[in-house]
Amino acid sequence: MRTNQKNNIENIKDEINKLYEKLEKDDQKEKKEIEKEIKNKFNNLSKYILELKKNKKFEEMLNSLKILLPIVLDKLDNKNALCLLEDLANAFGTLNLKNLSSSKLRKFYNYVILIDAENDRDWFVKLVRLKSLIYYDYGREKNNRALENLKEFIEEAVKLISNAENEELMKTRFKNFKLFFEAIVAYHKTVAKD
Repeated sequence: MRTNQKNNIENIKDEINKLYEKLEKDDQKEKKEIEKEIKNKFNNLSKYILELKKNKKFEEMLNSLKILLPIVLDKLDNKNALCLLEDLANAFGTLNLKNLSSSKLRKFYNYVILIDAENDRDWFVKLVRLKSLIYYDYGREKNNRALENLKEFIEEAVKLISNAENEELMKTRFKNFKLFFEAIVAYHKTVAKD
């Protein structure tokens, strides 16, 4: 990814986070204007992601996903973030994971959906184990770029979940990760070869 594009995405992400902070502090009168600005920023990000997909920019898509994943995992209470999640899942699932078999992707997704963060004390241990499961498969198929993309996505997600400030935020991020992974699997199915 070109440095200026990466910086632009990071800047927009930072601006969105600052707007959220401002939204929490400001009075009701300014909230509408801030919400409108947040919506515009999310729309710009979605347009950019769809442009990457259209132009088959694999590396840029993966890097954009890594940059934007914190917003996806933290801000899904906002409908604009949900739209961004859909666009990211669509582009990543159909572009970066296109050459990954559905059964391989489902293997990891099925493992994730069985993790119950609300009722299982060891849920985080199970989530971290997901990394070793994917590394095992990646070690067997080192030339599989799609599997490498999935590995990088899972590494980034687990890192974000584990770096949460408290248990509640960890669980929220994990819940949103599950939703995001589900959307990736759904979009991937439209291009999967098996």
